[in-house]
Amino acid sequence: MEYKYKKFNQLMEKYDMSADGVEDNLVAHLREVFPNSYQKSQDDLAKQGADGHVLPSPSAIWGNISQDNKSEHQFFQVVDDWFFVNSKKLE
Repeated sequence: MEYKYKKFNQLMEKYDMSADGVEDNLVAHLREVFPNSYQKSQDDLAKQGADGHVLPSPSAIWGNISQDNKSEHQFFQVVDDWFFVNSKKLE
């Protein structure tokens, strides 16, 4: 289990999620690719009292990846691919 978190943390260290708009744009992409995982994450936030305007984090979507019958490897690949495609736009 610790390996999973280590792998996720390495991915987050690899990319600058704090750059302006990066996390929101990535979450929008993850919402398209993993709609059920996104929705489960959104439902979890609502149960915690968040309003509907709060977006789930990439880690929350990753934590619910099984909702889309996808593997963690697929999640990591989608994130890597998104950053590769968008790397020039982020500079």
